[in-house]
Amino acid sequence: MTWAFLADCDRLRRAVTPSQLTSVALVHPDNVPSYNTMIATQLIPSDRKITSTQIMEIAAQSPVDRAVYYGGINEWIPMPLLKNFSAYDRDTKNFIDSASSNKQTSQAETKESSTPTTQAQQMLALLEDVLKVEAS
Repeated sequence: MTWAFLADCDRLRRAVTPSQLTSVALVHPDNVPSYNTMIATQLIPSDRKITSTQIMEIAAQSPVDRAVYYGGINEWIPMPLLKNFSAYDRDTKNFIDSASSNKQTSQAETKESSTPTTQAQQMLALLEDVLKVEAS
């Protein structure tokens, strides 16, 4: 993520009303310097700008080692394993067989469906649905 991109996002954020733009941030511990640049903008409210140590703690709870901020609920959460719609796994940096990837995701979804649905899980399901529509 470059500073110019973040600066453009910050200008866009200030140009529209909060109801027109919902902030979403995905942060991997390897990208903490980019996170530090991002929090200098107004993309995340000041009460939700957490330290890099807190980012790493949240990411450590994630099966994909990422922390997610979703402005719709104004919360940081560990990112769950999501269905991979491509033939490339960014976590392992390998090309994958899509059939085995879908099988792993289906197993994870089956496990998650037995637990109560939280607001965070509902938000991530919504994001997955949006990505499916955009991929079509």
